[in-house]
Amino acid sequence: MKTQQPKTSETTFLLLSYIGVITFAVLCLCCSCNTLKKQQLKAEKFYYAHPEKLAAKAEQMFPNINEGVTAGRVDTVRDIVRLQGEPGIQGLPGTPGTVRIIQTHSTDTLRVESGVKVAQLKQQLDVIQEDFKKITTDFSKLQKDHNTLQLELKDITHSRDGWRIKFFGLAALIACFFGFKIFMKRF
Repeated sequence: MKTQQPKTSETTFLLLSYIGVITFAVLCLCCSCNTLKKQQLKAEKFYYAHPEKLAAKAEQMFPNINEGVTAGRVDTVRDIVRLQGEPGIQGLPGTPGTVRIIQTHSTDTLRVESGVKVAQLKQQLDVIQEDFKKITTDFSKLQKDHNTLQLELKDITHSRDGWRIKFFGLAALIACFFGFKIFMKRF
């Protein structure tokens, strides 16, 4: 009995397909292990270049719990002593008796701001101040141009008024001359 051996082309095809599958699996494994490090490096570079975006992200993920406490609120702590044998106040638990306040401590609370929020606001303030400086310089240039144009307008108006007076004066002289000529012909 002879056993049938597979053809060499089929053997080669099976061997190459196994090698291809193993190579593909190894490449996928290597790529998946490497992408996390690459992503971390890209994120570090990006956030190093744009710290305001990192601050905004940190503010979203870790909000300041104490933020928003208003200044001027007074917290009062009282030590209470109940005296035995005197009538109690209804609604208070414990032994009946009169309530007397022995000591009172008052503290003012301060407003606690988020450091990230303060940094963002300072950055926005810097941008606004730069824009204000640019606008101020542009305004001063425009104001100088306006003043020079006003002076030119005054000169042109003065010149125009001079020529207008000269024209009407000449027209009046010509009218008088022709009027005198017509008047002389009649007499």
